[in-house]
Amino acid sequence: MVEENRLEQNELLIWMILKVCRGRHRALTAKKIQHIIGGRYSIRQIRSIIQGLVDDFGYPIAATVNPPYGYFIAITEDEKLEYVRNLTARIKSIAQRLRAFEKNTADNIIQQLEMFR
Repeated sequence: MVEENRLEQNELLIWMILKVCRGRHRALTAKKIQHIIGGRYSIRQIRSIIQGLVDDFGYPIAATVNPPYGYFIAITEDEKLEYVRNLTARIKSIAQRLRAFEKNTADNIIQQLEMFR
């Protein structure tokens, strides 16, 4: 993990809020974070900042899709495993959607129809 002094002001602000959210029971939604910071950033911006903290800097921010919803720092093995399972399920869902899309593109459908001419 990088040192906090290397973060931009917006990243540092969001990190300061999230770093005390240790454990799933302290999860905060992007909307709640937006409220805490007085609406300074949109929910989309907050999500993007969090994604950057994870992807670019390696901060251990997890998210949950079950109550309590939101972002948090995973501290137990169960929390870590739950987040990994969540990401894995999302990856599988996206892969299925991609396969269906590629199978059903207009070019593919036209080729299939031309076989019956």
